[in-house]
Amino acid sequence: MKSSVVILTKNDNYGNNLSHRAKMCVNSLVENFDEVVIVDWKTRNRQTLLSTFLSEIPHVGKIKSIEVSDELLKEKYPHLHQYNILESVGRNVGIRRSSGDWIASTNVDIITTPLDFEQLNINEFYTSSRRDIDENFHLKIYDYSSLKSVLWENRNSYNDKPIVQNSTDLWSLVVCCGDFQIGTKETWMKSRGFEESVLFGCGIDSNIMKKASYYSDIKILPYYIFHLNHGKGGERFEGEINPPMSNQKSIIQDFTETTNSEDWGLINENFITEII
Repeated sequence: MKSSVVILTKNDNYGNNLSHRAKMCVNSLVENFDEVVIVDWKTRNRQTLLSTFLSEIPHVGKIKSIEVSDELLKEKYPHLHQYNILESVGRNVGIRRSSGDWIASTNVDIITTPLDFEQLNINEFYTSSRRDIDENFHLKIYDYSSLKSVLWENRNSYNDKPIVQNSTDLWSLVVCCGDFQIGTKETWMKSRGFEESVLFGCGIDSNIMKKASYYSDIKILPYYIFHLNHGKGGERFEGEINPPMSNQKSIIQDFTETTNSEDWGLINENFITEII
């Protein structure tokens, strides 16, 4: 039973200290998954976020680094190029190129913990609640093994995000469900991944839970994941704009059918890919 995990990155120092958070995240993913698919959005001159901490992660052949270059987007997908980042499309690029029987999607500031995939139900699609870690605390710890140890030793002192109990939202299950989803590759493929018409990240997470509910049960996974808190803002390329906010009612409550085409995740593109 092979496990894959997908994260989307961009070398824009979002929230400041992005390289620090990403280094901790990637180390934890390599430790806990068989394959780590890192999609770098708008790569310029081969300078990925991963390249900023390459010497501080294991080189064991588990990482699949995919570069969605700025030049390619500008030339072939100008309607996508104008935005600083598109979470739905970027995550889907990684999901479609994952080889695991189980595929997780998470964020670049998450620390994962061991997970027994044999105990997961193939007929269930999961989300999990994160535990927030104060920025002033985690920035004082420079190596992954030390951070992992202190988080695990104190794991029950960090509170989960609350469960969603709302008659108009039966799908998110937990607050900030975008930090982690996991399901079988079959369910991801049937759902056609994240909804690519949803340009702004807010809402795509609840939407994928709703889509997955058409093909499986959706459940909260009792699992320890830690979120490294951070500020806002970051560097932008010239001319970049934020994607427009989607109507939450239309993409969650009223959503009934995907508009993703069969080539979702830009599956026909031959991106620069490196195994690390």
